[in-house]
Amino acid sequence: MTAISRQTMPAAGRFFVPGLFVVALCGLLLLFRDGVELMIRSWFTVQHSHGLVILALVIYLLVWRVTDRPTRVASDRAACAWTGGLLLTGMALLIIGELSALYTFSQLGFIVALWGLLLSVSGPGRLRQLWLPLLCLFFLVPLPQFLGNRLISLLQLIATLPGVLLIRVAGFAVFVGGNIVDVGVYQIRVVEACSSVLLVVPLLSVAVPSAVLYCSHWWQRGVLLLSAVLIPVLVGSLRLAVAGLLAGYRGAGLADGFLQASAGLPLYLVCAGLFALLLVTYARGKRRAAADSAPASPVAAGRIKSTRPLWTAVLLVGSSLVASQLLAFPALQYPVRQLLAGFPRQLDDWTGREAEVDPAEVAALKLSDQAALFYERPKDSYPVSLWIAWYDMQVTGASTHSPMACLPGSGWRVEALDDYPIPGAGQNGSALHVRRAIIALGEEQQLVYYWYVQRGRNLTNEYLVKWYILRDSLLLKRSDGALIRLTTRISDTAGVSDAEARLTGFARAIAPVLGDYVPGRDAVLRQPLLNNP
Repeated sequence: MTAISRQTMPAAGRFFVPGLFVVALCGLLLLFRDGVELMIRSWFTVQHSHGLVILALVIYLLVWRVTDRPTRVASDRAACAWTGGLLLTGMALLIIGELSALYTFSQLGFIVALWGLLLSVSGPGRLRQLWLPLLCLFFLVPLPQFLGNRLISLLQLIATLPGVLLIRVAGFAVFVGGNIVDVGVYQIRVVEACSSVLLVVPLLSVAVPSAVLYCSHWWQRGVLLLSAVLIPVLVGSLRLAVAGLLAGYRGAGLADGFLQASAGLPLYLVCAGLFALLLVTYARGKRRAAADSAPASPVAAGRIKSTRPLWTAVLLVGSSLVASQLLAFPALQYPVRQLLAGFPRQLDDWTGREAEVDPAEVAALKLSDQAALFYERPKDSYPVSLWIAWYDMQVTGASTHSPMACLPGSGWRVEALDDYPIPGAGQNGSALHVRRAIIALGEEQQLVYYWYVQRGRNLTNEYLVKWYILRDSLLLKRSDGALIRLTTRISDTAGVSDAEARLTGFARAIAPVLGDYVPGRDAVLRQPLLNNP
């Protein structure tokens, strides 16, 4: 807004432009309200608390960059084109987010639309000055849960390797199994020992602007960005190694005490301190280089000479708000099916009974229908837990999601996760591909099979689930689907193979009746449901 020339605009206009900008911004917030609300909530969680720091940094950079240098007048036509293009791109991402039931697209759409709104008052020539704070806006968007969990799991696996190597070099035998590092007298949980990798995304969000502002050479910027990843990973490796060596030399009690004492704030201070030390070193070098060089001449950046681009933004946002209230998304249909309350309690030699479910948890999932049952056979030591979550219509905030996203929050740790085929349990006797997980809480281990039934498709990949929701919403006018999860305890004596045989047998038992409750692609459809955002 400071880019508007005082000579080219009367005094009334100087007060009018900020008001017009605020109106357009409020319209954007209203249009993207669901995604923005969820994004702001994530900033008050431990994993995404860096969002508040990034927001303050972006505001500072915007003010500093806009008022830093003199400007020249830019073309209204170019400003209108940039404003309109970015706003329309943001609206398109909003629609994709609504249809794919993924808030991330809506949140990215808000950031892109905000770009357009900012350029409507600063002019496209200001991109040379504003690209850094505009880029930092993307760090405000939390990673999708399934993507974030996979990234953390990968980094923890990488962090395990150097730590295990150090323990072996010291002469101790080490066995690595999934999420457990066994040094004989003590079992170290990788999730706990390498928890420093949770700081990778926060450090990266600080490293990007810092590399631009405080590093004078491209290689320094590369090292700084790489250090944002390597420091948490190597700190996790060292922490794992120290715990293993303490267990080997001094016993499990000291190792456990070390892990507890070094968790939380001390871990954060070590990682942040090492990163800050490297940053200060590079920043001093840049200040010396700047002092030795001649002052650079001001770089002209385009500003606008009228409020036409801002009016373009206001009209686009206003018309989108009106359209969102008057127009409906594609009229989605859902299939005729039997209610899950009538799911058979007797399946071959399996006998079922109701399982207790927390009503608050069911309400939070926004399900259309659900079944929670225990099934037992006389020959088995443990029952099989069946959970079916059905959605007539999957939209943002109400769709299937991976059970692995919820388990860490409830105390369970994932020790193994892979794809697993079950011959004869799929459609027409074909193999059913499921996601197979071994989870643990204390000394108890459980085996979990889960898969997504999406309009005749059995899927195990969360990315494909979102893609087919978007595709089928447009082509089939359907977004119904279900998550099916089978769980059983792993016996201390019989092991994983016994649990696998139990779940595999039950998966084959439910295959003939599942289609009546979770219909496929050729199901008879009911009247359309109107899905308005």
